[in-house]
Amino acid sequence: MTCKETKTLLNAYVDGELDSAGSLAVETHMRGCASCLGEVEDLHGLASAIESGSLRFAAPAHLKRTVQGAIRAATPRARSSVFYWRWAGVAASVVFIAAVMSVLTTRWVSSSEENALVNDIVSSHVRSMMANHVTDVSSSNTHTVKPWFSGKLDYSPPTKDLTEHGSPLISGRLDYLDNRPVAALVYRRKARH
Repeated sequence: MTCKETKTLLNAYVDGELDSAGSLAVETHMRGCASCLGEVEDLHGLASAIESGSLRFAAPAHLKRTVQGAIRAATPRARSSVFYWRWAGVAASVVFIAAVMSVLTTRWVSSSEENALVNDIVSSHVRSMMANHVTDVSSSNTHTVKPWFSGKLDYSPPTKDLTEHGSPLISGRLDYLDNRPVAALVYRRKARH
């Protein structure tokens, strides 16, 4: 191996990057070449100095300020972009929290309204039983009960004949729920044994 070929491999040899055949060829050449051997010793000394940190130098303060100023000057958009994304994140968080609160409030109000309506229905039924006002029109004929409600309500209630299912229609009455008049149809329930 010539000096020129060996010198191209010396850095790899010192760093331990050569395979065993390459390392053996460089070592064989260095036994007979003082110049290459001297370069390897210099490279070993340089590697030791780098590892120990003795080749590190502190940059002067003015150089550090100059470099930082150049970086800031070259990237003004990066700073404003970071600022923008921080505020965008805050705004997105506020919108998300507002949406969650809106959904929860709507569900709570809806649930409260449903509970109030159920309580009104039960209360209306109990009042009708206490005042013996179960019926306003007593008839098991759907063709009599349904027309009775016309003129009293702004809709026509469906009056189904449930006699086949053991619950015949016996009457109807007006009730007041959710701040408006409504139809209450009364069916008799077949007693179970």
